[in-house]
Amino acid sequence: SSGEIVREFSYSDEVLACDISPDGSLLASGGRDNKVTIRDLRTGEVRAEIAKAGEVRSVAFAPGGTLLASGGTDQKVEVTELDGSLVGSFPHADDVNGVAWAPSGLLLASGGRDSKVVLRDTAKWKPVTRIGRGAGLASDDEVFFVGFSPDSSLLVSGGHDEKTTLRDALSGEELREIPHGGSVYAASFFPQGGVLASAGADKQVVLSDVETGRPLRRLRHLDEVYAVAVSPNGLWVATGGRDRRLRVYDVRTLGLMPPPSPPPPSLS
Repeated sequence: SSGEIVREFSYSDEVLACDISPDGSLLASGGRDNKVTIRDLRTGEVRAEIAKAGEVRSVAFAPGGTLLASGGTDQKVEVTELDGSLVGSFPHADDVNGVAWAPSGLLLASGGRDSKVVLRDTAKWKPVTRIGRGAGLASDDEVFFVGFSPDSSLLVSGGHDEKTTLRDALSGEELREIPHGGSVYAASFFPQGGVLASAGADKQVVLSDVETGRPLRRLRHLDEVYAVAVSPNGLWVATGGRDRRLRVYDVRTLGLMPPPSPPPPSLS
């Protein structure tokens, strides 16, 4: 099953990033149009547009839903309020491809072209040194995305090496790898933690079992998929990519077991 598309928005250029707010009401996206757009997920109404100095490669809502982190070719991570007011700006050595908040709210991870993952303490916005060398975790290749499991125990990253790597978020120990059919550009956990959605150069989003790495479903697209986000209630999957389309799938039509709950709010 390819899944039912319940929302689709056209963009002036390629969509590189998207995220759904914790309460499921807002959709943030960004790309080669050099701005972050925040929409009402149900109506499609644009709530805010945040201009950037370069293309946007990653966006992420904070667990409380009041802050948004973004990163891109301006080589920095910016944390803003939802109206665009700047909270903090943190430089990287090169382009930032991925940003992610730990569900606990205690850490903000970012990774990019410098092949490192940086973890930042959100209380003081200072880099922490618990993982890897210095303030970052060395990677074998350019890092395209970072993320955390729902319980904040796992750190996930991926890139040109055609796999998603899962590590212990505190020690940095590599636990397992989930192979992909090409470069992996983005990944998002389902809220139950057992399923990971990954998007990549093979023109598909793969839903995989976290423990075994076994593919459960494949959502095929017309071109490379750069972004994927799962709603906090596990009922919607949003994707975006080179075909300039932002799609929202109804997870209930994908045949995953067990089915997610509770019942979703209507998007009509």
